[in-house]
Amino acid sequence: YIWGAPEAKQHPLLAGVQMTEFPVKSSLYRSQPLVEGTQVLLMGRAEEGKPHEPVAWTRTRKEGGKLFYTSLGHVEDFQTPSYSALLKNGIYWAVGLPVPKVGETVSVPGK
Repeated sequence: YIWGAPEAKQHPLLAGVQMTEFPVKSSLYRSQPLVEGTQVLLMGRAEEGKPHEPVAWTRTRKEGGKLFYTSLGHVEDFQTPSYSALLKNGIYWAVGLPVPKVGETVSVPGK
């Protein structure tokens, strides 16, 4: 199961992403500790009693480069609207484009 990190609730990458707990098929990977300056977007748990782990985060490097990462990606995750929104938003954010609003149709430049 995964859920939105409360401290990231207003982050543009989470537009259209369910913040309450929902199931995914991806495996949970141990990813802590994270580098200082990392903003966790989503947390996950494999089973009760096991530590929660970050499953999506961002970081802006001091040189200005943007990093978006998620450990999710099981083939069935791609059928989840929240996962699709997270990927789309992450790509836009990382390349410096405005993240589309929820429900906004996006087009590929030059098409």
